[in-house]
Formats: sequence, C-alpha cells, structure tokens
Amino acid sequence: ARVEWDAFDVVTPDGITVEVKSSAYLQSWRQERPSKIQFGIGETLGWTAASNTYAEVAGRQADVYVFCLFNSRKRGEADPLDTRQWRFWVTSTEHLTAMIGRQKTISLNALLSRVGPEETDFAGLREVVRRVAG
Repeated sequence: ARVEWDAFDVVTPDGITVEVKSSAYLQSWRQERPSKIQFGIGETLGWTAASNTYAEVAGRQADVYVFCLFNSRKRGEADPLDTRQWRFWVTSTEHLTAMIGRQKTISLNALLSRVGPEETDFAGLREVVRRVAG
C-alpha cells in the first residue's frame, strides 16, 4: 500500500522505489478536445514517513519512473479499470535526469523522443521495472 506523501509511490518487494506518473486524453469534465499529455517530473524535497523527515537536497526520489497513459479517446468505450486501455513506459531516474536535467514537466512526445523509455503492457510492468532498475 502507498504511504501518502512519501518520497515515492511504490516500493517493490525487491526494494526498488518507483514514482508513478499518469495522464489521460479524457477527463471527467466536458472537453472540446482531448487533453495534451504531460507529466510532472520536477525535483522535490522528498519526505520519508518512516523517519518523518525531509531530504536536505531536492532531487528525484525514486529509482525508477513509470509513466502511465490512459489511452482511450472515446468516452463511451473508456474503462480505466481495463488495463488494455493503458500504455506504460519505464525509465530509470538516473537516465531520465541525464536526458532532461532539472526539467519540471515533459510531454509524451518529448518523453518518447528524448528519454526513450521502455514500453510495456500491464502484464510486463514488473519485469521491466526490475530490468530498468538494474
């Protein structure tokens, strides 16, 4: 289970820390057109629940980033619980930072062209996270 406000979103059983970023073309409100896909990737002063302390230096706190896109563009067919309607990309935080520096947001196109994360479906997510964390 996720610890709210912790420095990262998930810790795998192997101890890999994961930051999850998600976006979608569809929103719950009325839209004139699909949303532009962007992810927040800014550095933070991470808070650790176990010690109730903040990091002294801002940075990206997790070992790995998982970027998730709810890919449906048809409201009548959209089902966020259907993992087939999601796309996933994984990159190490080290590689992300090397490619984009201290940038605070990134578009999907820039993520794919500049960072080159590994794409996977939901079933392959665990293995790709392990491999990318290396």
